[in-house]
Amino acid sequence: MPGVHGTDTQGYRKWLQAEELSQPDSLPDVKRHQHKARLSADLASAALDTAHGVLGVAEIAAAHAPGCGALEVIAAGGAVSAPFLVGLAGALQWAGAGIEGDELNAALHRDASLEAALNLGHDGLGAQYADFARAERDRIEAEYAQDSSAHALMVGTAARVVDDVCRGLGGLPAAKAEVSAAVGDGIRLAQNKAFGGPADVAAMERLNPSFRERYETDPAFHLGVDAVVWRAGHPAPAVPPQQSN
Repeated sequence: MPGVHGTDTQGYRKWLQAEELSQPDSLPDVKRHQHKARLSADLASAALDTAHGVLGVAEIAAAHAPGCGALEVIAAGGAVSAPFLVGLAGALQWAGAGIEGDELNAALHRDASLEAALNLGHDGLGAQYADFARAERDRIEAEYAQDSSAHALMVGTAARVVDDVCRGLGGLPAAKAEVSAAVGDGIRLAQNKAFGGPADVAAMERLNPSFRERYETDPAFHLGVDAVVWRAGHPAPAVPPQQSN
């Protein structure tokens, strides 16, 4: 298939790649989701504390009323369940912290990689897709508008990626040439397949594992495909014919 393999065998992907690039959640989005999840977890933790307290009361009641069958059952359960609940809460908090860190890191790397590809691969978009490049920059700015610390982190990470690609490929001109060529791969494939919207991309991902692998991991190729899809939904204004004198 034209464009799927193309320049993805070249060196820039040693530094410029990510995972699940079509995942729509930016770093600020993930931070917001996690904040809401932590609030829910705090409520759950409070419920566990309440359950622990109830079990403790049952143990005291059972100690002062031996022979009361129902209380003995509760107390016996409490002797095992209370420590278990506390241990489970701690385990969930530890696992949650690990998952949160992975999600944040993935979102940061995804956003920074697309930002770096947009900078290095701008020439590959050309005049035909210059509007898409501006729209992408506006989208990124809007995503980070309310989170200046996340924006600084993302921009700094993208700058380091650009520096790594430039050093690895022998300078800025070579880096821009390779990344722009990969953007071109995505554009040509999407044009050849007449992609008219996200549904066409999703169908190709289901049908062609090679396409999915590159589209979801190669930021430059991803931008090229997305440029064609974006243009299909945002037709360029017609140029009025020139009038002869």
